[in-house]
Amino acid sequence: MKTWGKYIRRIFLTGGFCIVLYAELFGQCVTAVVYSTDITCSKANDGIIIISNEHGGSGVNEYSIDGGKTWQRYNTFTGLGPGIYDVKIRDAATPACLVTLDPARSVSEPDPFQPGEIDSEPVNACFNYNPGRITFTILPEGGRQPYSFQWYLNGNAIDGETGNSIEPEELKSPGQYIYHCKVTEACGLSGITSSKIFTVHEGMDITITGEGRYCQNTSVNLSAEVGGVSGTISYQWQRSSDNSVWQEIEGANSSDYNPTTSEPGEIYYRINIISAGTVCNKDAIILIDPLPDAVVSGTGSACRNDPSPIITIAGTSGTAPYDFTYNINGEGSETISTISGNSSKIDISSERSGTMRFNLTRVSDANGCSHELNRFIDLEIYALPEAIITGITDVNCYGDSTGKVTATVSGGRAPYTFLWDTDPMQETPEVSGLKAGIYNLFIKDANGCRDSVQVSINQPDAGLHLLVSDKEDVNCPGDYSGMATVSVSGGTTPYSYLWDTYPVQSDATATGLGIGPYNVTVTDFNSCSVTGQVTIVPVHDFCLLVPEAFSPNGDGINDVWYIRDISFYPDIVITIYNRWNQMVWRSDRGYPEPWDGRSNDLQLAVDSYHYVIEPGRGAKPVIGCVTVVR
Repeated sequence: MKTWGKYIRRIFLTGGFCIVLYAELFGQCVTAVVYSTDITCSKANDGIIIISNEHGGSGVNEYSIDGGKTWQRYNTFTGLGPGIYDVKIRDAATPACLVTLDPARSVSEPDPFQPGEIDSEPVNACFNYNPGRITFTILPEGGRQPYSFQWYLNGNAIDGETGNSIEPEELKSPGQYIYHCKVTEACGLSGITSSKIFTVHEGMDITITGEGRYCQNTSVNLSAEVGGVSGTISYQWQRSSDNSVWQEIEGANSSDYNPTTSEPGEIYYRINIISAGTVCNKDAIILIDPLPDAVVSGTGSACRNDPSPIITIAGTSGTAPYDFTYNINGEGSETISTISGNSSKIDISSERSGTMRFNLTRVSDANGCSHELNRFIDLEIYALPEAIITGITDVNCYGDSTGKVTATVSGGRAPYTFLWDTDPMQETPEVSGLKAGIYNLFIKDANGCRDSVQVSINQPDAGLHLLVSDKEDVNCPGDYSGMATVSVSGGTTPYSYLWDTYPVQSDATATGLGIGPYNVTVTDFNSCSVTGQVTIVPVHDFCLLVPEAFSPNGDGINDVWYIRDISFYPDIVITIYNRWNQMVWRSDRGYPEPWDGRSNDLQLAVDSYHYVIEPGRGAKPVIGCVTVVR
């Protein structure tokens, strides 16, 4: 983009000749922004116009605010009065480049200052006028804000009253009181309002009955009585919720008024009484307490005879403490009071089962307000299950673990759970493997209700005890004259006996016993048994009389080797050896045929022979010598 200036166009021909065809001026004018400031105060003529943010041109500009009649090179115009200004700018180097920035730039001054007037009609007030019932207000216009105010009463400045409104104070004596106000705007211009005449009359003697404290939704009657007035009197009631903004009550034009009490809170009422152009009034305050209310909560169910269901009644409105009136299933009536706080707890008897309803019928609070209610909670008292023992098996044998108990449940609600305090615990209706002792069964039904029962498992007073009370040993080994008797105590009679003799014996006393141990098993009535042992021993280790010689010569005297008492040894075996330790003869068992001095039917020579006697039944062998003589 080219700026303003002179430019020549040249054409170069063949041969180097240059011909100037023409010259011209062209370019771009300047641009800028206009700012203005209004006049601060009336007739101050301090308006300002400023041209800034300039672009383009040669950089040296001229400015005009009168449409181009006069120009200056300074971009600020001051000391301007109110009016419309035609703002232009041009390039000083090229005056033809002229731009109108704002053809109608306005510079204004504040409207003429008017202090305003007090907007209240002349007032006739009563001698007992209360502050705040009448307000004088001023609304200044023009000039420059903010405004300042100074109120005057009967020509004297009132300290502290610097706002645009004033509430006349209570005046203590009848008469006329003149109010006016001096208003000053920010530029210092002042004005005096017209005066307001406030006439105070002797007043009326007004009393209002019925004010005070009431419960919500109760009837209230406010009644005004006027004394010290003659002539016609008119009434108008007003109402306020905050004692500042008052509203006339439509139709409330008599000395009596019945306010509504549906909404709790503090409500202000005013009776305006007009007589002979004078308005007097008096206020009354009604404090409406909210109706008390309450909620009922608590356990909805319980088991019979368990800790009683607890019902909680809590006041939700009104003022504590409360009195709560209630009944159960509509029967009777009880009242309980809160001791501290806003709630009470009630234990409901669970001595009987079934459904019952707790009804809260009335609540009263500390303000004496009462409220009829229908609050309830249904309670279910469950019937208890009963644990029943149906079978007991005692321990048969002392110290055993054979006890057994069977139980069932009656009542309550199935299913049931069982728990026995056995070791380990068992959870079935039937338990076994019990020792003698006391056991407890705990049951619980589907409602969580419980019962328990105790059972005793018995056993014999003592275990079987066996004692050998009598015994007779045998004289000699091989003798079967032994005897043993056992005594039994404990267990359960009668007893049975079993000896391991041959043949078996089944009495407390066993006879015909030879040497050796004998076991006896005693069994009582419950099949408990105890086993004992008796050992029969010989009084003498060896009882045979063995001759040292015999003469088998056929004379009929000592022809055989006869051994006395050998019959005691039915298992005896005797063997004969010669001096060379060769067996020459051996008897059969029991020595049925005595030795006759022969060996294989041949007579042996006269000589000494040695023998070995084996008595049998565990007796030791006996060794000796016998001589054969002729």
